[in-house]
Amino acid sequence: GVVGCHRAVIDYGEALTSALELDEMAVFGCQAPLYLDAPLKEILTTLMKGATTYLIPKKLFSFPVLLLDYLNDKRDDLNLEVEKWGETEQVFDDREISHMVDVKNLYATAAKVMYISFAISAAILVYLFIKDGKARFFIGAVKGYKVAIAVAAILIVIFGSAFTFGFNTFWTMFHELVFTNDLWLLDPRVSTMINMYPLPFWLAMCTDMMVRFAVIFFCLYPVLNTMKKHFTR
Repeated sequence: GVVGCHRAVIDYGEALTSALELDEMAVFGCQAPLYLDAPLKEILTTLMKGATTYLIPKKLFSFPVLLLDYLNDKRDDLNLEVEKWGETEQVFDDREISHMVDVKNLYATAAKVMYISFAISAAILVYLFIKDGKARFFIGAVKGYKVAIAVAAILIVIFGSAFTFGFNTFWTMFHELVFTNDLWLLDPRVSTMINMYPLPFWLAMCTDMMVRFAVIFFCLYPVLNTMKKHFTR
């Protein structure tokens, strides 16, 4: 067996909750088995800060993947069942399923807009490349990209500040803007979906997307600038 000193466990819990800034608003979905030190983060935070921990049944572990399959048309519905206390019940209720229908429609619309935008942008760039020639094209592209970088930097500062100081407000405004109903207002006390994807999950995902966008966007500038120098010699 494994023996742990009570004082060491308490010190670990205090250091963990302080470093991660965890409080009574934290919600955990625990998939770790309840032995050794696997679930310590969830259990200690729950006991020391009054947080919430949901012990997720093993059959639910793959459901986030199934939700992505649904969004990508690899699955027709979200009629998922799980056995609970000896009885079979639906994982998601009607409200959650209806909201996911809205999310899927939004996802499909966003994808269409992205593909159409890429196609139009590519057509314009090809036209300008043929019309102006290589040298003038890259000179204009670099000038235009400098303006785009300035705009992108401003947007990154705005969204970064929103994520850092008021992500909950930002996320609420986003939902009110893109959805025409209130199906996205789910109760964490009863909703499986919102506990699978709590607010910290979306904060981490949005931050990751913003960082990836910034890295790719700013890295393209030296490429364009190098090509401009090459064709304007």
